[in-house]
Amino acid sequence: VNPSNTLTQPKVTAILAPGVTWENKTRSNNGSGPSGYNSRTSTVTWDLVEIPAGTGIISEPYEAYFQISITPSSNQVGSPVDLLRNIKLEAADSFTQEKIIKTLPTLTTSNISDSEESGNIKD
Repeated sequence: VNPSNTLTQPKVTAILAPGVTWENKTRSNNGSGPSGYNSRTSTVTWDLVEIPAGTGIISEPYEAYFQISITPSSNQVGSPVDLLRNIKLEAADSFTQEKIIKTLPTLTTSNISDSEESGNIKD
């Protein structure tokens, strides 16, 4: 979502938590899904040309989807499990030229938006 000035050269990155596996299945609602996965650093990257002003306000928000998997260990039963860490958007404001950096909290099995369950691992 971008309520103000157009953002140029936006880049979203996230690091897969330990034990999470990249499944190499991606898509997005704007035609430019995640552009890469670095298996050495476990980093997912989504490079965009720009995020126009009003995205998510007067037009649909940009969304990227990718599939990951995890096989929880027995000590994770009854607990949420980390999926993505160090989630960050970096871009430049096209009007002010100011660098924009937005970070998000760790994504766990308890705070993913498409989960119908509580997010706790069940035995």
